[in-house]
Amino acid sequence: MSEHHIVKNLNVPTFLNLIRFQNDKEERMIPVSWELEWTSDLPHFDFDTDLSPATVARAIAREPWSKSYFENFKKRHQTHHEQMGYIKGTIKIEGYGEHDLKLNSMRDHSYARERDWTLMHRYGLHNVTVEDGTKFMVGILSMPVLLSEFEIGYLYSPEGQVHSVESCDLNLYEHGEHGVPPLDYAFTFKAAGKTYLVHCEVLESPDVYIGIDWECRIIERMCRFHVNGKQGWGFAEWQYR
Repeated sequence: MSEHHIVKNLNVPTFLNLIRFQNDKEERMIPVSWELEWTSDLPHFDFDTDLSPATVARAIAREPWSKSYFENFKKRHQTHHEQMGYIKGTIKIEGYGEHDLKLNSMRDHSYARERDWTLMHRYGLHNVTVEDGTKFMVGILSMPVLLSEFEIGYLYSPEGQVHSVESCDLNLYEHGEHGVPPLDYAFTFKAAGKTYLVHCEVLESPDVYIGIDWECRIIERMCRFHVNGKQGWGFAEWQYR
């Protein structure tokens, strides 16, 4: 694993926002403000250096090799970091009072010479916290210009040790290839020599669009999970071109 830098806290400043509220009878704007702090004592995961060599080798081996293929690999390289932690603080909603928050969280950061969402066909990623303290991110990414099927992810043990995902059997072509991802499904993945059976039940799934021309559709799916018989919670992010 790479050298890790642990962030103890990150203050999120207070904002005043207007949130649109709608029910069967009315629609109005409600002032909302919050003051939050992000904390973590877990190591970050560097996708440049910490991914499993086996998943990287399998992904590259599936593609036709050529000089231009590897030149394109170098040109399209992106650096990506992730770190799980907590957000805690208060939120004030006019007419609904002040509420304390403590939420599981994941922060990430990407940078590259160029970021082109049009190259991405689709992905399905899962960020999960399990009741025994296990946390993980796992999924499949499809970017045909480089890697048509790429198993990615990592797992934090309850003791805080980080391990790369060694395999994942979620097949994107079997799950929502035509733009409607499943609401109830399961798959397995392996990390630190252990196999995890993940059952995902989607509770809410709003859509957002990103990119200069809104070329990328993201579905943020709030989910209930069962992992090897234990309860879990988190979200699944599915992307479509």
